[in-house]
Amino acid sequence: MDTYSHEQNVYDKAMATLQSIVESMPAIDTLQKEKAEEVKKIDIDLYRKLVYEYGRLLEHVKQSGNASELINSSAQQVSTVLSETLTDAYFDELTGVFSRKYLYENLEYVLDSMQYSDDVLSVVSVSIDHFEDFAIERGQKVTEDCIRSIALTLKNCLFHGNDFVSHLGNGKFMIVLPHTKKDGVRQVAERIRGQIKQLQIINVANVADEFITVSIGCITGIRGRSAWTIQGFVMCAEEALHLAKSNGGNRYVYQSVKPV
Repeated sequence: MDTYSHEQNVYDKAMATLQSIVESMPAIDTLQKEKAEEVKKIDIDLYRKLVYEYGRLLEHVKQSGNASELINSSAQQVSTVLSETLTDAYFDELTGVFSRKYLYENLEYVLDSMQYSDDVLSVVSVSIDHFEDFAIERGQKVTEDCIRSIALTLKNCLFHGNDFVSHLGNGKFMIVLPHTKKDGVRQVAERIRGQIKQLQIINVANVADEFITVSIGCITGIRGRSAWTIQGFVMCAEEALHLAKSNGGNRYVYQSVKPV
C-alpha cells in the first residue's frame, strides 16, 4: 500500500469514529431550544473525545500534502460542531481560549486515555511577569488587550492538533501537550518566550526589560509507568514556573520530576 493509500485509510477510519461521535451528540437545534441551565448539564465527555480524536487524526496525516485537502474539508465541520455545542463554561470569556474548568476535565480525559500505555504528556505553566504592577500602571482596557494578545500568541505557538491552552486568570495560562516529549516541550517554551517578546507590549513595571515578558514552567510525565494524577502534573508545572520567576523571569524552566 502506498503512502497516500495508507493515510487515506487512516483518515477514513478516524472520520468514521468522529462521525459516530457527532451523531451521538444532541442535535444543535435541540440544544438551542433548551434553557441555559439545562444546557450546562450536558455531559462534556463526547466533546472532549471529539477534540482528542480529531487531534490524533491531524497527527496521522499532517505530513501528506495530498491528505491535507481532506483534513481542511472536515476541519470547518468539526469546528462548527464544537463552537455550537460546547457550553460557555468551557471557554474563557475574555480570551476565547479554554477555561480552567475545561483544563481539569479534559486533562482527566487525556490521562485516562494514557492509563495503559507508555505515552507521554507535557504540561506548561505560563505567567506574565510583573502582571499586577502592569495592570495597575496601564489600566483595565490595556491589560485585557494584553491578555487577549498573549492568549492568541500561545495558541499560535502550539504544534499539534490536540494541544490546547487554558486561561486561569491573573495573567496565568496552562498548556497541555499530549504526546510531546522533553525536546518538544522545550521548543514550545522557547517559541512562546520569543513570540511574546515580539509583541513589544510596553511594561514599565518590568525592570529587566521594557516589554511584556513571561515566565514558563514545563514538565513531562509518562502516565502508564506511574501514578500520575491531574494534581501531580499541575503542581509540578507550577513548581517549575516558580523557579523561572525566582531566577528573574523571562525564561523557562524544565524540571525532571518524580510521579505524584
